[in-house]
Amino acid sequence: MPAQLIEKITDQDRYKALIYNTNRFANDPLVVDKMLIFVAEIKGHTDERFINEVLNWGPILRNIDITTNIETIGEFMNNHLVNHQHQHDKTERKLTNLIDTNNEVMSLNNYYLWLLNDTCHLVNDEIISVTTFTKHINFNSFVKEFMNLRQQAKDAKNEGLGQFCKLILNSAFGGDALNSEKYSNTRLLSANKTFVQHMMGEFIHSTELNDDLYVVQVDKESCRCNTRLQVAYFVLDSAKFWYVNFIYNFMYKAYDMSRMHFVQCDTDSLTWAISDNPNRGPEQLFEEVVKDQGFFDTYKDCVFSEDGKKQVLHIGVEKYGYNYIALSPKNYIINNEIVLK
Repeated sequence: MPAQLIEKITDQDRYKALIYNTNRFANDPLVVDKMLIFVAEIKGHTDERFINEVLNWGPILRNIDITTNIETIGEFMNNHLVNHQHQHDKTERKLTNLIDTNNEVMSLNNYYLWLLNDTCHLVNDEIISVTTFTKHINFNSFVKEFMNLRQQAKDAKNEGLGQFCKLILNSAFGGDALNSEKYSNTRLLSANKTFVQHMMGEFIHSTELNDDLYVVQVDKESCRCNTRLQVAYFVLDSAKFWYVNFIYNFMYKAYDMSRMHFVQCDTDSLTWAISDNPNRGPEQLFEEVVKDQGFFDTYKDCVFSEDGKKQVLHIGVEKYGYNYIALSPKNYIINNEIVLK
């Protein structure tokens, strides 16, 4: 985790020396510990020779402005918004999978940037600056102790202790900074009061419930955050790093991705459509699409939980079926019915 700010570097030779430092590949802890951690502001794109490798799951997870017009969302969704009197032709900020920086300057922490450069073929077109920080490692023993305690609680089916450990860890590493509910208020207002609220500077969004009742979201005039912003930033980018690392350094190497299609993902979940053995049911999971059995056998225990148990920093299969139907984000179903055409 970052501690104190050291400096913001705009000198080309100095920031390139940090970003392209070959010591990032070192396994020696003494070498790694001497390296600075940083946040880089860059513009970049995926090398054209490797675009097909990243199209299925864009590795750059960032918020961008998206206009909900017919050219962007298509005729079907545009007609749906118009027919149901939803807001359309407006600009909204959405978290999106990208294969470039959308011609924008984006900031990335050093671990996430190195993964994108070295594994996902991101080319740095322009580097604006690099901001360096000292390392804060005093919490390492605390984190390891509470992670082990949380896993022991899960094994013992002690949900109370498990949730306690989770809350302690989240609060120590920026839970207050990551919870967006802290920074906005939601109110139920009449039509007249909603009209007035639209003209206020803190107005964000409104949704009609009936003729005289609206849900109105507004900015808070003030909020409190006890976590340093650089810590909250690194927590978010570290989560993205592990997500992308799992997909590109395990799934892409272990499975035949030409037989798998990405459907949707959330903070801690991922859904894939798999073209596997038609003579077996969905319980075959990934068995028929393993392309490198040796690699899979070597690392599977580092990735997947044992016998479906919940393990910290491991992955388990939550649900599977013959088809997946999604009506909207977070509104979907996976079932075992075979649809006959």
